[in-house]
Amino acid sequence: MLASFLYNGLISKCRAVMNKNRLFLAAFITLAQSFLISGCSDEKSTSEKKGKETHQDASVKQEKAEVSREGTPSSVTEAKESGGGEAKSSFMAQKTKEINIAEILDRIYANTTGKISDEEKDKIEAHKTSATYGEVKPEGMIQILYYLESLFPELFTNRDNVYFSDIGSGRALVPVGFALLTGWHCSGIEISESRHKVAVYGLENLGRFFPQYEDVAKSIRVINQDALEIPFKEVVIGKATPKNPQWLFWISSLCFPDDFMVKLAAKMEKELPNGTIIVTSKALPIKDNDRIQLIEITHFKMTWTDKSKTHIYYVDKPKSKKVAEYRSIREKAKASEAKNEELSGLIDQRLGADSKKS
Repeated sequence: MLASFLYNGLISKCRAVMNKNRLFLAAFITLAQSFLISGCSDEKSTSEKKGKETHQDASVKQEKAEVSREGTPSSVTEAKESGGGEAKSSFMAQKTKEINIAEILDRIYANTTGKISDEEKDKIEAHKTSATYGEVKPEGMIQILYYLESLFPELFTNRDNVYFSDIGSGRALVPVGFALLTGWHCSGIEISESRHKVAVYGLENLGRFFPQYEDVAKSIRVINQDALEIPFKEVVIGKATPKNPQWLFWISSLCFPDDFMVKLAAKMEKELPNGTIIVTSKALPIKDNDRIQLIEITHFKMTWTDKSKTHIYYVDKPKSKKVAEYRSIREKAKASEAKNEELSGLIDQRLGADSKKS
């Protein structure tokens, strides 16, 4: 713009003043035209450079997002490391693009909480369990599912065979979130009658506000009972008769009393079939020769902290080879995650330096 203005103004003036000196004028016009072309070229170069930098910034931010999921190496990173060319997007990567789980949960549970009366707290604590309540954030749900997909991919390739249950499910946010994101058969058991009623209300709202998920809402089972007083098979499977179902538990047990955890672990040791996966906040009191075996301690986002310690267990014969294999997978993944964390730090530095320059 500036080059064009100078060119037009100067040429007009010089034609009036130096009309007689045509040789000088011709030389000046040539020089001015050269200046104009150079100016336009610089503007184009600057524009292209900015566009390129914007694209690079977007790529950097995307790469940062891909390597920041704790416990879950991204499909893009895995493809690059394995030399597999184009990365194939994981099931969870696709689902989180399709479904905004936070938006859905906010809508169906609007104006509700997990708070209960003092009278009900006393009633619950009479069962030797805790009335204290916390919830998994939507980001935490996604973290857990990415983690499970990285370690147990069969949960996502054979989803109709997976039966998930949340012990101490409260408002049933996790069963609803997992059912929507995975298509698993989901259930929850909650001792609090008030929280159970909110769970039922949320399921009704899911079908009402999101008709496309009406069948999902109807498929989720919520049970109002003490988890120690009902067979796990009834909680997880219900009246279904699947062949070789894959059992999966989530237990937000951080505030569960130690005595309750001892009884829960003993009940699980007795009733759960081999191959069951257990994800729990608080460690289960297990022995070296128990069928319930620890794979790893990791961290996920909860309402009370962004890094809540979480234990991953697998049920199998004592000293199982499968458990050893899963532990080995996680050790390798941790090494990869350490590299990703280092890369994330470098990206942070780069983005910070770029923002200061701009």
